Amino acid sequence: MKNSLFSMAVILSMTLLFSCNRDEEVVFEEDDDAISAEVLSQIKMLGFGERTVERVEGSFIAPSGYLVEGDIFISDEELNKEVAAQFLRVGDEEQYRTFNLVNTGSGVRTLTVATFKGNATQGMPNSFDTPVNIAIDRFNAENLRLRFQRIASSSWQSADIVLYRESGNFLAAAGFPSGGNPNRFIRMNTSAMGSFTTNARATVIAHEMGHCIGFRHTDLFDRSFSCGGFPVNEEDPPSGVGAVLIPGTPAGPDPSSWMLACAGSSTNRPFSANDRIALDFLY
Repeated sequence: MKNSLFSMAVILSMTLLFSCNRDEEVVFEEDDDAISAEVLSQIKMLGFGERTVERVEGSFIAPSGYLVEGDIFISDEELNKEVAAQFLRVGDEEQYRTFNLVNTGSGVRTLTVATFKGNATQGMPNSFDTPVNIAIDRFNAENLRLRFQRIASSSWQSADIVLYRESGNFLAAAGFPSGGNPNRFIRMNTSAMGSFTTNARATVIAHEMGHCIGFRHTDLFDRSFSCGGFPVNEEDPPSGVGAVLIPGTPAGPDPSSWMLACAGSSTNRPFSANDRIALDFLY
């Protein structure tokens, strides 16, 4: 069974379904919390799909905003920024990055990572400690100019990247870099990942960390490659965020990429050879 790394619907007293399941379809019913036409228009102008947009209210941890394309978070502030229409497309399934990346200066930059555990509602379960460490180790094993360091949960307020628990119609979600810094927050729907193996959880976390440092979905131009179902182009219309082909990555699909849009509960995707080319080129 293929599950999205992001989108899902919880139907009370029924089965938990994922939107990228090859065999089943999730129907989102209209309700009083429908997204306004103005907001949908702004999201479209940014170049993101408007089919599955969810309002995410902020907390003392992270700001309010919208969840788009299943696992991409756009804050209210980012939504209202004017963006330049820049776009580069070559091929259909390759490694892609945003226009904004993390600034490493002239040397090696270390980003600190913390899991918030401050309360029972939003605190990360201890069962996710090992997956977080595995995800960090996967990046650090590549000897990049960008490294990650786990710090104590009690120090989350000073961390560059913070993982915390949140419920909603997603598995995990993160945003893109801004101002030379990584996106700071990764929202984790840990209850939806109860059946996920340790390596599958690590793959989801590494995937969201990839967004935080500027990677887009490998199959963003045709999510049906990893998700099945009807082809969806995440870059229609072209995005101000950017979908820039990373030189050296293949013109054909990479079925092993850690940045594919969808995965299963037992999926383990350490970096593929093409992922390593992309990581090395950028960092």
